[in-house]
Amino acid sequence: AKGWPVLHLSHYYFDAVVNYQVAALLPGRVEQVILTQRAGSGGFLTYDVIGAADGKLQTLLSRSQIFLGRVRVRENMLIEDNGDLATAWVWQGDRLVSRAFTEPLPMLSDGDRLVRYGIDASGTAWVEEASVRLRPGARLYLRREGGGAVARILYGGGKVIEHDGKSYIAKQTGVTEIIIIPGGYDHDKAKKIDVEVRE
Repeated sequence: AKGWPVLHLSHYYFDAVVNYQVAALLPGRVEQVILTQRAGSGGFLTYDVIGAADGKLQTLLSRSQIFLGRVRVRENMLIEDNGDLATAWVWQGDRLVSRAFTEPLPMLSDGDRLVRYGIDASGTAWVEEASVRLRPGARLYLRREGGGAVARILYGGGKVIEHDGKSYIAKQTGVTEIIIIPGGYDHDKAKKIDVEVRE
């Protein structure tokens, strides 16, 4: 449209959907548009934050090729998930700057479990407990400790547990497993958690 600035966003794939959301990340409740696109088997995320700063419409943040990527907004922060790691982007002065982000510890109900895990300096996954027992309806939370390589977390098929984005919910009795894979593909350094659901 006449009078609108042109923003060149050539890093998006032409054959994949570009989604958007509106958020207020800057002081004064000024809104921005966040364009996102995921592509490939690794769920690679590309995104841009577009908004007005210094009276001009511009790209405030541009990120691409983030493995198992996702963005979400919480309290004037843009949280970028990269597999099981997260970074918060916050407005500071005249730009968005990054800082490490850790989810607050969940409130555990009776029967829920929290298992810590991480990736050590050699790139090998470790878990606090290799075997967990749950009752139907209980939740298992996994808590990443430290930095290191991003990890992909897979869980067994069937209907023993389901993942709701925050926890693994015990749905029916049976046995399954959760596998933490460093780098998303390094199965030789992966670690398994056996999960048993029973009354």
